[in-house]
Amino acid sequence: MKTRLTELLGIEAPIICGGMMRIGTAELAAAASNAGALGVMTALTYPTPQALMEAIGRC
Repeated sequence: MKTRLTELLGIEAPIICGGMMRIGTAELAAAASNAGALGVMTALTYPTPQALMEAIGRC
């Protein structure tokens, strides 16, 4: 599907997987992004800045 949003964000589907506390993990964001949507991680899901940095690396 081609829309202004998909062109602007460089994604295939006009779907944004928004941040969800305790659910918005690196794995979910990566899966949404790999499916053509825009995946978003929730920083507060991770207990420390180091854990967040590791999750970003996994994503």
